[in-house]
Amino acid sequence: MIAYAEKLPGLGELTLIPLDPAAHASLVHGWVVRPRNRFWGMGGHTVDQVREIYEFVAGLSTHHAYLIRIDEAPIGIFQTYEPEHDPIAECYPVQPGDFGLHLLLDGGDLVLPHLSTLVIPALLRYAFADPVHRRLIAEPDIRNSKAIRRFERHGFELGPEIDLGRKRARLTFLTRSRFWPPDARLRRPGAGAVGRPPLGRPSLIRQGVMPGHGWYPGMPEPAVRSRSASQDRKYRASPRPRCTPHVVRPKKNSMKPSGPRQTRKSAPVASPRPATTTARMTRPRKAQQTMVSHRALNAMMR
Repeated sequence: MIAYAEKLPGLGELTLIPLDPAAHASLVHGWVVRPRNRFWGMGGHTVDQVREIYEFVAGLSTHHAYLIRIDEAPIGIFQTYEPEHDPIAECYPVQPGDFGLHLLLDGGDLVLPHLSTLVIPALLRYAFADPVHRRLIAEPDIRNSKAIRRFERHGFELGPEIDLGRKRARLTFLTRSRFWPPDARLRRPGAGAVGRPPLGRPSLIRQGVMPGHGWYPGMPEPAVRSRSASQDRKYRASPRPRCTPHVVRPKKNSMKPSGPRQTRKSAPVASPRPATTTARMTRPRKAQQTMVSHRALNAMMR
């Protein structure tokens, strides 16, 4: 049974299914014993112990465990709980609408670019799908700085350190209004909360892969305020064109055509004036000077 499904751009279809202790114990054991997942706290457990733990979780109505899949390939565990029915209630003042979560992501050998950047917002949308949930609670191990930074990047605010006995943890909080501002539908996609930059990696937001704070692909478009009748008449009667034709200009490094350069405003180049056949024949200038000097010499001799 699929509890939640969402298509993530550039990654695939995300699905959540209830974790089956008998069928998934070996898979989960292979994840929790890996050194990178040591903060899950089950590194020394056997397969039978892992199965017994999740059988106990499956019998609770306040705690739930899900298997995260991308295109039906398992990539992690997502657990939710009600803080007032959990030992964490002794460590901080629980408020109405608090909803706790645990997350383990391990894609193994799968090539899944930007896995946590795309999956975590989808899981938060699933958690906030119930209007009763007003605030999300996460308590990563205080030594797990990578997880703490990841929660901060997705909008969580850091709280105090707490002692859970088996670990020292850092409380983190994410309110519904912070994740999904009331005016989220009235702002452009990719815009962050008021006074905050967009959540997620900026490069992905520019590429249109990673949505911004509280926005996701497929969200119904906000209602567009229509123009008034007078504004519509002015718009339709405007003589200005609605679009400007694109003019393709040659590149600077392109080869220039041969011949005289032509421009838009320059007049066409006139052809040279043809030579006339009735041109007067004149003697060379040097020959005329020589003739004048001889005449002067003859006059002096006389």
